[in-house]
Amino acid sequence: MGEDFSLHELFLLILCDLLNDMMKATVTTIQDTKVKLTLPDGQIFVVPLSSFEGIPKEGMSVALILAVPGADDAARQRLSKDLLNELMSD
Repeated sequence: MGEDFSLHELFLLILCDLLNDMMKATVTTIQDTKVKLTLPDGQIFVVPLSSFEGIPKEGMSVALILAVPGADDAARQRLSKDLLNELMSD
């Protein structure tokens, strides 16, 4: 027999599944207003703390949305659309 999930739990499961398909990085250090991220292949880059939604912590895995300037809204909309489509298909 299957498990019963609340709508919130179902949303989080779908979100986790979608995020698994995104590029990931690990937060290696946080100093003042800068966050150092390490990609799986070892590349390192530094981004402003203000660019994060939520509060990153050292050791945390983060998903990256890659978009050219001016297209970041479109990237967020695509993620939202993907989430909505997943919710409606289940």
